[in-house]
Amino acid sequence: QGLKQTFGMTTDLILDWLTCSSNSPDAIISKSATLMLKQLVIILIECTVVNCETIARLGCSCLKHLIAAGSQKFSSNQWEIVITGLVRASELTLYPSHQLMSSFMIGSENFYGDIGTVRVAARRDSTVMETNRIRQLCYQILLLDYQRNEIPQVTGNPDLEDRTYLFLLHPLESNEKTDKEETVTVRVTLSELITGLTAHNAILQIIGQTLLAKCTSISSNQLIFLSSLTNTQDASKIEIELESNQIGILMASLNQSLMASKALDGRPGLKFLLQKVAQIPHAANLYRQLKVAWSVYAGYLFNSCVRQIKEKNLT
Repeated sequence: QGLKQTFGMTTDLILDWLTCSSNSPDAIISKSATLMLKQLVIILIECTVVNCETIARLGCSCLKHLIAAGSQKFSSNQWEIVITGLVRASELTLYPSHQLMSSFMIGSENFYGDIGTVRVAARRDSTVMETNRIRQLCYQILLLDYQRNEIPQVTGNPDLEDRTYLFLLHPLESNEKTDKEETVTVRVTLSELITGLTAHNAILQIIGQTLLAKCTSISSNQLIFLSSLTNTQDASKIEIELESNQIGILMASLNQSLMASKALDGRPGLKFLLQKVAQIPHAANLYRQLKVAWSVYAGYLFNSCVRQIKEKNLT
């Protein structure tokens, strides 16, 4: 609770500084506010990749509040900092997924990896409550709504010690003999993977809300429909001034998220491995993530087409 208050009040403090700098002709105040904004965004990015759901969601919430409350106060340079931070957070939260997918060839039905060896290990470093929360997130992130059965609930003492799972990614063996100390085994925990994907979905919603706020050429009903598809709030009242290159960066980030969803779908062996480890009733998928990324991407392109038609009086 103290951490939430600290980050929330710090975000509001910097927003106040940005308000003062926008109304002040002093260049030093403006530079100071921009520097504080940059440092805040760096810290929030670090929060999104922490292997703790509460902290990861806190970083995403502060980024969302920063954009919603500061959209009218940001200069072009400050927008560049925020947009770059969003995209960076989007990339980093997908990193555990890419680590895991790198051991599997496209189309592979092998459970144990094609490039090197993938093993699953268990360790007792969690409580029943924490393990159950990860399973609930697995149901939310790795399954569609109709694929979910009853989400598991805590039974027994929630403070008892319980097992967590991690993937051990061993490198590809070569003919040359190497010492065990020289070989590097990459460890990706299930908690790290799912927490990263949870934060990534929250960042996708922020990117979606930012881009949909620029969709002024489509009807309000179409905008509401897109907002419902992407689980974003109505952004029609948010005034956002972005340059074309900044919009391009956000669109590229959406495409990267879309490609990551397709990459997992093209590895059936990994999908079924995740199903077994996460203890979910169907093969793991990122279709929810794909739906949000594609809907925002296609919606913004449609808005651009409608705007061009209106500007050039095309029929």
